[in-house]
Amino acid sequence: MGNDTYSSCINQPQDAILVCAILYSEVIRNHKMFFHNILLMQCVKSWHDFCDNHPMLTGGTWKDQGKDEKTQTKVIKREEESLIYCANKMRDKAHGNYMSK
Repeated sequence: MGNDTYSSCINQPQDAILVCAILYSEVIRNHKMFFHNILLMQCVKSWHDFCDNHPMLTGGTWKDQGKDEKTQTKVIKREEESLIYCANKMRDKAHGNYMSK
């Protein structure tokens, strides 16, 4: 990813498994996550921020594997929130406001 902060988060084999799960398994389950992964890699500065804003990690898809309608609705809402978050980050960057959250 675009920052040295990411590599400092992989200290144990379990950390590497998490990275693979997010970048590969989630994309297999939901193809839109490929776009979200790339977008978040460009917009956030740390692995922590990436995980906090990733729709599949914050939307509850690990529980019940996303089969129920409530979970699917939650993921769609998180996808929209993630896109808005990234759009705001890109707008701020374009206007030179690097300090905004």
